[in-house]
Amino acid sequence: MSCPSLILLRSDEPHHEALERLLANRFDLRAVVVEPGGAQRRRLFQRGRKQAYRWRIYHMWRRRLMGSARFRQKFFAKVGGRPDVNNGATIVDSINDPTVHQILRNTPHSFVIVIGTSILSPTSLAASSRRYINIHGGCLPHYKGNHCVFRAYLDEREDCLAATIHYVDEGIDTGGIIAVCAVDELSAPIFAGPEYFYCAAELHAFKRLIDLLSQLDAMPRVGEPQPTVGRTLRMSDRTPLCELAFCAVQVLHVWRRLWLRFSGHH
Repeated sequence: MSCPSLILLRSDEPHHEALERLLANRFDLRAVVVEPGGAQRRRLFQRGRKQAYRWRIYHMWRRRLMGSARFRQKFFAKVGGRPDVNNGATIVDSINDPTVHQILRNTPHSFVIVIGTSILSPTSLAASSRRYINIHGGCLPHYKGNHCVFRAYLDEREDCLAATIHYVDEGIDTGGIIAVCAVDELSAPIFAGPEYFYCAAELHAFKRLIDLLSQLDAMPRVGEPQPTVGRTLRMSDRTPLCELAFCAVQVLHVWRRLWLRFSGHH
């Protein structure tokens, strides 16, 4: 079977860059389009969505000050080989820019892989006749939108500490499910917190996607339809109070892992 040719639409977080490296190492990655997080924030401000803009700024500084950004950078630093960020990539202010449409129309490809970008417009989706595959940082159909792994951690839904590979439609994380890639909470490092589970779930999904692309016969053509359950989370749903709650929940998780390991249950 011939190697699938890909177009990658991504943002500029460390795990997005790691996915690019992994795909470039295994497949014919013909084009990469990057919509930086800074461009996404500026567009919110320019469109007068001041509340959404403020929440984006808050989470940017939260990650920096609380060490999440540093943890994520270190976790993905060696994934896929030596970092070679934005080598030959097209940088755009919007993933729905006409430049992106031209790339999608004029670059032969088998699939479009999407991670971390703004929502694709109907025009962007129509620009390619091929299927779009998204890696969502959450367990579908239960958690859609933003900060889904973190919400599942706070809800103590160990079964939902996962990332999901799914086809893209015009909704928010509503396309057919290809695979749910869960992390075993009890096998995690003793002091693992929510950032670890997010990163581990994303990496698990990256590896699963590579396996599926390597054996296209195993890739479902439509994906599993999503039932109308779960909730869609916004940036504003993760408030400063949530960070305090994470600390309390993490203590419970640590004690549970310690007890199970030392009692011989795991």
